[in-house]
Amino acid sequence: MTARLFPAGLLLLLLDKPIVHAQCSNTCFHAGDSVCDDGGLGSEFSACSLGTDCDDCGTRGRGRLEFYLAGAQNVPDKDAWLMGHSDPYVIVETVSGSECGRTTTKNDALHPTWDEWVSCGCVDSSGGVFKVYDDDSISLGLTDELLGTFDTNVGMSSAVLSATGTLSIATWTGTLTDNDGSGMSLVITRYWDTGACT
Repeated sequence: MTARLFPAGLLLLLLDKPIVHAQCSNTCFHAGDSVCDDGGLGSEFSACSLGTDCDDCGTRGRGRLEFYLAGAQNVPDKDAWLMGHSDPYVIVETVSGSECGRTTTKNDALHPTWDEWVSCGCVDSSGGVFKVYDDDSISLGLTDELLGTFDTNVGMSSAVLSATGTLSIATWTGTLTDNDGSGMSLVITRYWDTGACT
């Protein structure tokens, strides 16, 4: 087990999985221009071959995708009117919208720690979408409220480097800031193994 300290004092404990990097290149003429040009899922253009614009598109190809959700910081407090705090949980989806799974609910937690893995199985893209909800269904009988959305294709791909030999595993650990601008952050590790789905 490896320990890391992230912003706001959140301690992340990583399970020891191999930390090597996936085969990925930036041979596309347009690589590094902040626009995904490889024609794959989420790309804006099809100017290059799939997997050749990794700085802008992330790792491509079929692989086993797993996410370790360490925790979150600054979860919006939607239950203050009840003399409590939000009860957050995270739904993890692939970039194509298929649900992979969800974390447990953390009651009355504005800085929850999940310490949980969610597996998406063998998929065609290394990206993921995380939706943080406030669980109101059990105690109040209400519909759960969306607190924030996170996308791993934003700010993640620069951590992916080329591998040597037959190594096919890429990991990325970091803090994502929600797309909605609420100030909430989510700490995750992405595990992507292109050799696991042959």
